[in-house]
Amino acid sequence: MAEFSWDIRSPLDRALVTGFVPYGGRGRNPAAEIATALDGRTILGMPVIGRTLPVSYSEIRRSVEELLDELRPRIVISLGLWPGATTIRVERVGVNVADFEIPDNTGRLANDELIVGNGSAAMFATLPIRKIEQSGHHSSRRCPRRAEHRDPLEPCPAALVRVRRRRWRRTSV
Repeated sequence: MAEFSWDIRSPLDRALVTGFVPYGGRGRNPAAEIATALDGRTILGMPVIGRTLPVSYSEIRRSVEELLDELRPRIVISLGLWPGATTIRVERVGVNVADFEIPDNTGRLANDELIVGNGSAAMFATLPIRKIEQSGHHSSRRCPRRAEHRDPLEPCPAALVRVRRRRWRRTSV
């Protein structure tokens, strides 16, 4: 079972964990609930700040940039819900295209739209994806997980691309 730890260098280092608000007619989103539950905790010696993000293509940029400016986190982990998934899917790549299966919470259905104009076609996550995938357990029971190369059919890749685009020296996502 792989183990990993963060190399913390500053008392100001912190992790930002985000989850999206409910969408698609659902009354709740476990990703938002997890982010909220982790807010104020310390994990592996690093303080965690949990926040929710809107499921709105037009608002996600502002929301992500405001959080990064305000908190200047060293690590950003954005959680999302994929209905019916039986595993934790760890995003490896954020494709620079928004192509949603259903409208966002403002009614917008993004189709083949660049998230960041004149940007890379895709941006890789910088967290140790394989180690996270192989790390073993969630809570007190084992929870399967796998590295993902998902199509851009929801807001999660948009959040990853926005965070990576900022090129925070101290931020891993």
